[in-house]
Amino acid sequence: PEAPALLRAAFAKKSWRGETVVFSGVTDCYQPLEASYRLTRGCLEVCVERANPAGIITKSALVERDVDVLSALARVATAQVTVSIPFWDAERARAIEPYVATPARRLRVVETLAKAGISVGVNVAPIIPGLNDQDIPRILNAAHGAGATSAGYVLLRLPGSVKSVFEERLR
Repeated sequence: PEAPALLRAAFAKKSWRGETVVFSGVTDCYQPLEASYRLTRGCLEVCVERANPAGIITKSALVERDVDVLSALARVATAQVTVSIPFWDAERARAIEPYVATPARRLRVVETLAKAGISVGVNVAPIIPGLNDQDIPRILNAAHGAGATSAGYVLLRLPGSVKSVFEERLR
């Protein structure tokens, strides 16, 4: 709950060099609780105060709530948002990622952010051979049309307990 204050304290240290802070990575910073906790927004506000670059990786449409803060950050430093869009087919997407925004909704997020002057890209992640690899051209074309200026990918990994969850959804 004290993430913004802790970030502010880290930025105040003489050892801080203004490196880009990336929110997300393994876990999306726009989990459903972020709607009420607003920790990511608070941390982004700290980045604006200190003109410290930040990046976000998300699959959530909730990032649109913070478009004003991200725009402010883009004016004083760098704000980069990467939206994960692994599927084109909405039915397949819902089967594998049942609790997140549809591919069409994520493309609208890309468009909203790009129109607000925020650098936005897409990740086709994870790529699951035989399940979504054929979607890559459509996703990239649509993302480019929505204003994305970069793209990346990650191949499917199934470490630890993730394998059983994935196999259950696949079935």
